[in-house]
Amino acid sequence: MGGSDKPCTIDDLIKFVHEMYPEEVMASIRLNRIKKRLNLPAPKFLPPVKT
Repeated sequence: MGGSDKPCTIDDLIKFVHEMYPEEVMASIRLNRIKKRLNLPAPKFLPPVKT
């Protein structure tokens, strides 16, 4: 990850939030909902669901 010269996709953002802020489950859920609303393909990376 990283670098200002690299593009950031919503999948990259979801992965970043999951890795850096694992306690922020709602942020990942919101990002996935936004992605769905934008009609983008399913993410390659899905964070595990905490129960």
